[in-house]
Amino acid sequence: MKTITIKNSIPYSDILSLRQKVFLPNDTDLELVKIKEDPSAHHFGIYDDDNDLIACITLIIDEINIRFSYFSVRKDKQKLGYGTYIMNWLINDYSKSNNSKRIWCNSRTTSNQYYKRFGFRDTGKSFIRQSDSVEFIVMEKILYSPPTIPYDQVLLMRQKVMYPNKDLDFVKLQEDHLGKHFGIYHNQELVSVMSIFINDKELQFRKLATKLEYQSKGFASILMVWLIEYSKEKNINRIWCNSRKSASQFYKKFGYVETNQTYTKNDIEFIIMEKLL
Repeated sequence: MKTITIKNSIPYSDILSLRQKVFLPNDTDLELVKIKEDPSAHHFGIYDDDNDLIACITLIIDEINIRFSYFSVRKDKQKLGYGTYIMNWLINDYSKSNNSKRIWCNSRTTSNQYYKRFGFRDTGKSFIRQSDSVEFIVMEKILYSPPTIPYDQVLLMRQKVMYPNKDLDFVKLQEDHLGKHFGIYHNQELVSVMSIFINDKELQFRKLATKLEYQSKGFASILMVWLIEYSKEKNINRIWCNSRKSASQFYKKFGYVETNQTYTKNDIEFIIMEKLL
């Protein structure tokens, strides 16, 4: 294949035209291939020698995530490597320059095996588009490998997030010296931490804490997804935690289930949740 150049600032009319040709070839209504994020999104593509757009991708970017949408390759140019080139560029070049930690998309279920070739995982979250009954599934790829965190910084994060009215001794665990402490830095700032403890084929994670101003942005989710892959690499059979009851829905998103073991500590209700691998 000749040298490929991915161009940015693609004319929106070209983007819509290719989307329509690839996804709705029997319908000329371009409104059907528009998404609400288009005006603020970034559109990239590849042109051929005749200046015809043959491949394109739309990126919706936030603080740590890149969502891609309407990844399109013209029918006569499919299986020639253009799609692979764009995916490798997105993962290895663009996402790194953007300091992104996660890439995701709503993939047609018929395409999820394609994305798995690039290290994407099936999240299990699926939906059916009402307009045409096409089934989609959320696919994601974590780009960040959490480093180990100095213990003093872990304690400070635990205290500030979980028990701001207590001292540092209150957030220490008797087993801390047996565990490993991981976290996420964002723009050189520690924003989330988690401690793990391995006993034979079981792994317990404890004290998952994210700075208040960075909550609901996806940092804890990155740790959760990474932990599952880490556990598989270590041949772990079971991951579990003592979850606050108020947080149980968060863990269910990653396949954890509630057990019948509950208790109350410091006036907080806890339930043991587990995920079998």
